[in-house]
Amino acid sequence: MKNKMIIPAIIAKSQKEFKEKINKVKDFVDIIQLDFMDGKFVPNNSINFDFKIPSSDCEFEAHLMVLDPLIWIEKHYNKVDTLLLHFESCKDLQKDIEHVKKKEKRIG
Repeated sequence: MKNKMIIPAIIAKSQKEFKEKINKVKDFVDIIQLDFMDGKFVPNNSINFDFKIPSSDCEFEAHLMVLDPLIWIEKHYNKVDTLLLHFESCKDLQKDIEHVKKKEKRIG
């Protein structure tokens, strides 16, 4: 049987809720996905505030469900390890990929 990895996805409306949810899972996983939603690219909002990641040994991946991922990347890329983009939200996908790689972040 293959080893399986669970990556919890965090959706939060406030820093308090964000911190509580990360603290619930951080001791049980290696990676935590943060779901960023701007209410424009998708109809919901999540982590649409200037967030601070609580202390943890986990890696964090940002699932960017936002209309313009480059704006988000410029402001927050240093807070996460991996950036997950939707090609539909990119003006120039190849350019966006190169931009993320220049910041020495993983991209998906």
